[in-house]
Amino acid sequence: MRPVYVFPGQGSQYPGMASGRLVEDRDAARVFELASRISGTDVASLCRSGEPSLLARTDLCQLCVAAVSLAWLILLEKEGHRQRATAGHSLGEYCAACAAGCLGVEDTLRLVWVRGKAMLECALSRPGSMLAVTGLDEGTVRELVVEARGGGFLHLANLNSERQYVVAGDAASLERVEASTVKRGGRAVRLKVGGAFHTPAFREAAEVVGEALEDMTLRDPAVPFYSGLTGTALDDGPSVARALVEGICSPVRWRDVQRALVPLAEEGQVEVGPGRALNAMARRDYPHLTVYHASELVRSA
Repeated sequence: MRPVYVFPGQGSQYPGMASGRLVEDRDAARVFELASRISGTDVASLCRSGEPSLLARTDLCQLCVAAVSLAWLILLEKEGHRQRATAGHSLGEYCAACAAGCLGVEDTLRLVWVRGKAMLECALSRPGSMLAVTGLDEGTVRELVVEARGGGFLHLANLNSERQYVVAGDAASLERVEASTVKRGGRAVRLKVGGAFHTPAFREAAEVVGEALEDMTLRDPAVPFYSGLTGTALDDGPSVARALVEGICSPVRWRDVQRALVPLAEEGQVEVGPGRALNAMARRDYPHLTVYHASELVRSA
């Protein structure tokens, strides 16, 4: 069995997401130990029973989600599972790069920690949030963004699926686009995030991650690696590195990634990380797609 692997991003976290074999298996538990050493925080405890507000803090959230995802990946590999292709949503793209063999677990965790801290600083310096829009097509959402922006700060941040788009910006702009969405017959839901991610407001964070990557050499992907920056497969390490950097301040084209993965998922799609949000979106657009969570493939998980 060679399914495709998909790795979730920030927002998939929840208290209790690390338990059972994730923390009991020696190799999987080492991921949490590495993350704790890198951050100076007890990552395993935070994932098991941490205060939700602390677990949601951008820097800690990203490291915890990555640690859980990589621990699942290690358990899958130990039991002989291999992926046909891989991709990750936003933060998850770093774990996907690890799964594709571009960099090791420790380097991935170090890079995620740098990313999370840099993004937290950007979020604090330019407050903002995100809003999920459903029930409207892409063209209409783009029109609403332009209309609602005015003199404010508002961007289309995520093209998640054929039925969901996410906009990001300042509070006043989000209120305007929320009202306009409802008037057009759509639905708008505020996301519990700490910033207007995947917008130009995070250019400085991208530069910080770019500097960190200068000290690392990313190998070419050993399996097809699909990027949220382009929506296509990338063939070489430098292209993957660029995607990891530019993806921080650019829209996530997950809709295009998922569309590309479906023909490769003849043996299913496995969500590797906390939650099942990516698979849920995939099933709405592709009802016949077979999806699994990593826990369903790992014995006694």
